[in-house]
Amino acid sequence: MALLIALLLMLALLSLRKVAKRKQESKHKYPRCLPSLPIIGSLLHFVRDPQLHLLFSRLQQKYGSLYSFYMGSNYVVMVNNYQHAKEVLHKKGKIFGGRPHTETFNNDSINDLMDVLLKAKLNTENNNSHLLPGLELTDDYLLMTVADIFGAGVETTATVLKWSILYLLHYPEVTLHYPNMAQPTSDRQHLPYLEATISEVLRIQPVAPLLIPHEALEDTSIGEYIIPKGTHVIINLWSIHHDEKEWDKPKEFNPGRFLDEDGNRIYSPSPSYFPFGAGIRVCLGEALAKMELFLFLAWTLQRFTLSVPEGHVLPEPVGKFGVVLQAPEFKVKVTLREAWKEK
Repeated sequence: MALLIALLLMLALLSLRKVAKRKQESKHKYPRCLPSLPIIGSLLHFVRDPQLHLLFSRLQQKYGSLYSFYMGSNYVVMVNNYQHAKEVLHKKGKIFGGRPHTETFNNDSINDLMDVLLKAKLNTENNNSHLLPGLELTDDYLLMTVADIFGAGVETTATVLKWSILYLLHYPEVTLHYPNMAQPTSDRQHLPYLEATISEVLRIQPVAPLLIPHEALEDTSIGEYIIPKGTHVIINLWSIHHDEKEWDKPKEFNPGRFLDEDGNRIYSPSPSYFPFGAGIRVCLGEALAKMELFLFLAWTLQRFTLSVPEGHVLPEPVGKFGVVLQAPEFKVKVTLREAWKEK
């Protein structure tokens, strides 16, 4: 027992010394950091609230929109506003382009998809293959491919559809803005309110409330703050999409915010909107996902009316944090429209 106490004291002293050394290194400004303990870092702050996207958003009130903490021994910076996020994703996308390392790859032992892609990349390089600019199998594209395949595995599109139906049940008046849905479901330009509804769902309930972590590949900065090499940077998309400085009443579901005065669709009424990420690591399946969402909802609303079954209570639209933000379970009654009963 005495040995354990002595070990903990030594680790605490080393941790304090490290912090003190960093402060004395220069006059550079680092993001404010949550209190941390040896070995576990700042984990005690997170165990009481499983809704991490909401917790990280609330912590802004005390630590500012850009702050840091330790996940074990890993130094992490949390980004909560779009200006800093755009700097990470766009302006310094290559600097913050780090993902899981590839040092464990063995060309003689192919075990998974990552190994297959790495071997293909090495073969291309060793054979001096000359591909057109933009078609090279770079590290960024390799890692984005794996991330996109993983994203598809957790049914990202299905999750957005569940959220869409839930909000249409909560706000049935929204469907009054749709025309008689006589147009072909592929005629997107004539259904701007449906497009706006999808955009608003992606804003108010972003599928990935926390974007996949980025890693600083060299010493750099975000705004006025110093970011050391190896720092893990997480962008809180939930905070960005609910920023009261950028969105009028962000907690309210309002597809109209994505329409102009003439009823035409506005892709992004605020620079604080990028549901599929941005920069060199933007989601490769963005166009396909948007098309799938539009076609399914247009086809469904054209043929059916949606309502809450008798005896069932509709849950509040509060998500469950995970790899994707899951909608609560609910029941929906689907009734074929009169115009389609004779077809």
